[in-house]
Amino acid sequence: MMSSHHLLPAITQPTRVTATSSTLIDNIYSNRPFKIIKSVILVADISDHLPLVTWVNADPRTSYTAPTPCTTRLVNDKSKDHFKILLTQVDWSKILDSCAGGDPDVAYELFLSSFTSAYNLAFPLIQIKCTSKNKFNNPWMTPALLKSCNTKSKLYDKFIKQPTLLNKNKFIAYRNKFKALRIKAEKNYYYSEFAKYTNNL
Repeated sequence: MMSSHHLLPAITQPTRVTATSSTLIDNIYSNRPFKIIKSVILVADISDHLPLVTWVNADPRTSYTAPTPCTTRLVNDKSKDHFKILLTQVDWSKILDSCAGGDPDVAYELFLSSFTSAYNLAFPLIQIKCTSKNKFNNPWMTPALLKSCNTKSKLYDKFIKQPTLLNKNKFIAYRNKFKALRIKAEKNYYYSEFAKYTNNL
């Protein structure tokens, strides 16, 4: 049916795995398979069907652009002390003269230039590895809960690769326990936040 319309499947592995069966009932079809860069099945327990992702080269004129590197300021006790020293070495006389001469705009520009120059020297920008692993999407997601979430994902991954009844039961038991802990943590977080403003309309 699909092939009669020149539509070919991008997924060839099972997308729904149980302890007794493995079926491919979800797919991504294309009549331009040469445009498909890559197709993958994600192992995620958001439903009993595994999510699918396909990368497509939609525009041949589009070239790859390297991601902008993540940067941060180098701020520590040593750089703070260096900043203080640099500020003491600035010649503030021109700024004071501009203020005395009734020209605050010039005084502000001179101050900002001197301050920014000292700031950039004391706290230089450095490149860091871009990562979001340690950032919690929700304020109640503690490091312990995040670790439990990773354990849950590993158990689900093991069940998908080895769909036995034992692996399924282990995953379900851990998932239910994790869900209960997550709900409790969320409730406690909001209870604590509202308690802070009990007397504030």
